[in-house]
Amino acid sequence: MQPLYRIRSAEIDAADGLRDYPDLAECRAYWEGLRGSAFAPSRSQLDPMDLKSVLPRVMLVEVTPGHPPRFLFRLSGTGICDVHGRDLKELYAEELQPPEYGRLVQKHYSECLERREPLAHLIALETTEKLRSYARVILPFRNSDDEISHLLVIDSAKQNSLAEFLEKIEARLADSQSTSLQATSLSVS
Repeated sequence: MQPLYRIRSAEIDAADGLRDYPDLAECRAYWEGLRGSAFAPSRSQLDPMDLKSVLPRVMLVEVTPGHPPRFLFRLSGTGICDVHGRDLKELYAEELQPPEYGRLVQKHYSECLERREPLAHLIALETTEKLRSYARVILPFRNSDDEISHLLVIDSAKQNSLAEFLEKIEARLADSQSTSLQATSLSVS
Protein backbone atom coordinates (compact mmCIF):
# COMPACT_ATOMS: atom_id res chain seq x y z
CA MET A 1 0.00 0.00 0.00
CA GLN A 2 1.34 3.42 -0.98
CA PRO A 3 1.83 5.89 1.92
CA LEU A 4 -0.58 8.80 2.14
CA TYR A 5 0.78 12.30 1.88
CA ARG A 6 -0.12 15.84 0.94
CA ILE A 7 2.26 18.61 -0.09
CA ARG A 8 1.30 22.27 -0.12
CA SER A 9 3.46 25.25 -0.95
CA ALA A 10 3.11 28.94 -1.62
CA GLU A 11 5.69 31.45 -2.75
CA ILE A 12 6.07 34.47 -0.51
CA ASP A 13 7.97 37.68 -1.13
CA ALA A 14 11.63 36.90 -0.43
CA ALA A 15 12.10 40.27 1.26
CA ASP A 16 8.89 41.38 3.00
CA GLY A 17 7.42 37.88 3.39
CA LEU A 18 10.19 36.79 5.75
CA ARG A 19 9.25 39.10 8.64
CA ASP A 20 7.78 36.13 10.56
CA TYR A 21 11.06 34.25 10.10
CA PRO A 22 13.87 36.44 11.47
CA ASP A 23 16.52 33.76 10.86
CA LEU A 24 15.65 33.67 7.14
CA ALA A 25 15.46 37.47 6.97
CA GLU A 26 18.95 37.61 8.51
CA CYS A 27 20.27 35.15 5.87
CA ARG A 28 18.70 37.24 3.12
CA ALA A 29 20.36 40.39 4.56
CA TYR A 30 23.71 38.55 4.68
CA TRP A 31 23.25 37.60 0.99
CA GLU A 32 22.35 41.22 0.09
CA GLY A 33 25.49 42.45 1.86
CA LEU A 34 27.68 40.04 -0.10
CA ARG A 35 26.23 40.74 -3.53
CA GLY A 36 26.82 44.48 -3.70
CA SER A 37 25.69 45.67 -7.14
CA ALA A 38 25.85 42.19 -8.76
CA PHE A 39 22.66 40.16 -9.25
CA ALA A 40 24.07 37.59 -6.81
CA PRO A 41 27.23 37.14 -4.75
CA SER A 42 30.04 34.91 -5.92
CA ARG A 43 30.20 31.43 -4.42
CA SER A 44 33.74 32.27 -3.27
CA GLN A 45 32.30 34.97 -0.96
CA LEU A 46 30.25 32.47 1.03
CA ASP A 47 31.80 31.72 4.43
CA PRO A 48 29.90 29.07 6.41
CA MET A 49 31.22 30.54 9.65
CA ASP A 50 29.08 33.61 8.94
CA LEU A 51 26.02 31.34 9.14
CA LYS A 52 26.83 29.37 12.31
CA SER A 53 23.39 29.86 13.84
CA VAL A 54 21.58 28.33 10.84
CA LEU A 55 24.14 25.72 9.69
CA PRO A 56 22.05 22.75 10.90
CA ARG A 57 19.25 23.92 8.55
CA VAL A 58 21.41 24.81 5.53
CA MET A 59 21.73 23.01 2.21
CA LEU A 60 24.30 23.95 -0.40
CA VAL A 61 23.13 22.87 -3.83
CA GLU A 62 25.34 22.71 -6.91
CA VAL A 63 23.64 23.61 -10.19
CA THR A 64 24.29 21.41 -13.22
CA PRO A 65 23.13 23.34 -16.30
CA GLY A 66 20.92 21.57 -18.81
CA HIS A 67 17.34 21.19 -19.92
CA PRO A 68 16.16 20.60 -17.31
CA PRO A 69 18.92 21.68 -14.94
CA ARG A 70 19.87 19.30 -12.14
CA PHE A 71 20.49 20.22 -8.52
CA LEU A 72 23.01 18.19 -6.49
CA PHE A 73 23.14 18.53 -2.72
CA ARG A 74 26.76 19.21 -1.75
CA LEU A 75 26.06 19.88 1.91
CA SER A 76 23.08 19.30 4.17
CA GLY A 77 23.08 20.37 7.79
CA THR A 78 22.39 17.98 10.65
CA GLY A 79 18.86 19.33 11.12
CA ILE A 80 18.07 18.64 7.45
CA CYS A 81 19.51 15.13 7.78
CA ASP A 82 17.33 14.51 10.85
CA VAL A 83 14.17 15.59 9.03
CA HIS A 84 14.90 13.46 5.95
CA GLY A 85 16.28 10.52 7.91
CA ARG A 86 19.50 10.60 5.87
CA ASP A 87 22.30 12.82 4.65
CA LEU A 88 21.27 14.45 1.38
CA LYS A 89 24.89 14.93 0.23
CA GLU A 90 25.37 13.62 -3.35
CA LEU A 91 21.60 13.27 -3.85
CA TYR A 92 19.80 15.14 -6.63
CA ALA A 93 16.74 17.23 -5.77
CA GLU A 94 14.46 15.09 -7.94
CA GLU A 95 15.48 12.03 -5.87
CA LEU A 96 13.89 13.41 -2.67
CA GLN A 97 11.00 11.42 -1.24
CA PRO A 98 8.09 11.33 -1.71
CA PRO A 99 8.63 11.79 -5.48
CA GLU A 100 6.16 14.69 -5.68
CA TYR A 101 8.17 16.52 -3.03
CA GLY A 102 11.33 15.99 -5.07
CA ARG A 103 9.59 17.42 -8.15
CA LEU A 104 8.36 20.41 -6.15
CA VAL A 105 11.88 21.16 -4.86
CA GLN A 106 13.23 20.75 -8.41
CA LYS A 107 10.58 23.22 -9.63
CA HIS A 108 11.40 25.79 -6.92
CA TYR A 109 15.14 25.57 -7.60
CA SER A 110 14.54 25.87 -11.36
CA GLU A 111 12.44 29.00 -10.81
CA CYS A 112 15.25 30.56 -8.77
CA LEU A 113 17.67 29.77 -11.58
CA GLU A 114 15.37 31.27 -14.23
CA ARG A 115 14.51 34.41 -12.27
CA ARG A 116 18.07 34.94 -10.96
CA GLU A 117 16.81 36.20 -7.61
CA PRO A 118 16.10 34.86 -4.11
CA LEU A 119 12.84 32.98 -3.63
CA ALA A 120 10.96 32.10 -0.45
CA HIS A 121 8.22 29.55 0.10
CA LEU A 122 5.92 28.26 2.77
CA ILE A 123 5.80 24.46 2.59
CA ALA A 124 3.67 21.87 4.36
CA LEU A 125 4.39 18.17 3.99
CA GLU A 126 1.89 15.85 5.63
CA THR A 127 2.50 12.10 5.66
CA THR A 128 1.02 9.28 7.67
CA GLU A 129 4.13 9.52 9.88
CA LYS A 130 4.69 13.26 10.28
CA LEU A 131 3.68 16.83 9.57
CA ARG A 132 6.28 19.40 8.70
CA SER A 133 5.33 22.99 7.94
CA TYR A 134 8.06 25.59 7.49
CA ALA A 135 9.38 28.50 5.46
CA ARG A 136 12.40 28.26 3.20
CA VAL A 137 14.58 30.79 1.40
CA ILE A 138 16.64 29.98 -1.72
CA LEU A 139 19.63 32.27 -2.32
CA PRO A 140 21.52 32.07 -5.65
CA PHE A 141 25.31 32.33 -5.90
CA ARG A 142 27.18 32.93 -9.16
CA ASN A 143 30.42 31.74 -10.70
CA SER A 144 33.01 33.89 -12.50
CA ASP A 145 30.93 33.72 -15.71
CA ASP A 146 27.93 35.30 -13.92
CA GLU A 147 25.96 32.05 -14.14
CA ILE A 148 24.23 30.65 -11.08
CA SER A 149 26.46 27.82 -9.88
CA HIS A 150 25.06 27.18 -6.39
CA LEU A 151 21.94 27.72 -4.33
CA LEU A 152 22.10 28.27 -0.60
CA VAL A 153 18.85 26.93 0.85
CA ILE A 154 17.86 27.57 4.46
CA ASP A 155 14.84 26.15 6.27
CA SER A 156 13.27 28.21 9.04
CA ALA A 157 13.82 27.34 12.68
CA LYS A 158 10.15 28.07 13.29
CA GLN A 159 7.87 25.19 12.45
CA ASN A 160 4.31 26.31 11.82
CA SER A 161 1.33 24.24 12.85
CA LEU A 162 -0.79 23.23 9.89
CA ALA A 163 -3.44 25.71 11.05
CA GLU A 164 -0.85 28.54 11.11
CA PHE A 165 0.40 27.51 7.68
CA LEU A 166 -3.10 27.49 6.18
CA GLU A 167 -3.83 30.84 7.82
CA LYS A 168 -0.68 32.30 6.22
CA ILE A 169 -1.62 30.82 2.83
CA GLU A 170 -5.14 32.27 3.05
CA ALA A 171 -3.74 35.68 4.03
CA ARG A 172 -1.31 35.57 1.08
CA LEU A 173 -4.10 34.55 -1.30
CA ALA A 174 -6.32 37.35 -0.05
CA ASP A 175 -3.48 39.82 -0.50
CA SER A 176 -2.20 38.35 -3.78
CA GLN A 177 -2.35 41.72 -5.54
CA SER A 178 0.41 43.13 -3.34
CA THR A 179 2.30 39.92 -2.60
CA SER A 180 3.87 37.59 -5.12
CA LEU A 181 2.20 34.24 -4.50
CA GLN A 182 2.18 30.95 -6.26
CA ALA A 183 0.38 28.09 -4.54
CA THR A 184 0.88 24.41 -5.21
CA SER A 185 -0.99 21.51 -3.71
CA LEU A 186 -0.25 17.86 -4.41
CA SER A 187 -1.84 14.87 -2.73
CA VAL A 188 -1.82 11.14 -3.08
CA SER A 189 -4.21 8.85 -1.30
